[in-house]
Amino acid sequence: MPGKDIWLWTGYTLTQLSELQQQVIAYVDVVVDGKFEQELADPSLRFRGSANQVIHVLTEDK
Repeated sequence: MPGKDIWLWTGYTLTQLSELQQQVIAYVDVVVDGKFEQELADPSLRFRGSANQVIHVLTEDK
C-alpha cells in the first residue's frame, strides 16, 4: 500500500530471530524488538510497552 508503513513487533531481539524470520524483516519499515516486560512497563513510551523494547527504523525515508 503506497504511503503506508509496515511495523512488526517481534517479542524477540533481532539477534534471536531465526534465519527464516530474519528474511521477513526485508519487507517491513520498522521493527520493535524485545519481549514485553511488565516490571519495565511504561505507558509514556511511544509504540512500545516496556523500556527494554527497541524501535529499529529500517527504511531511510522514515
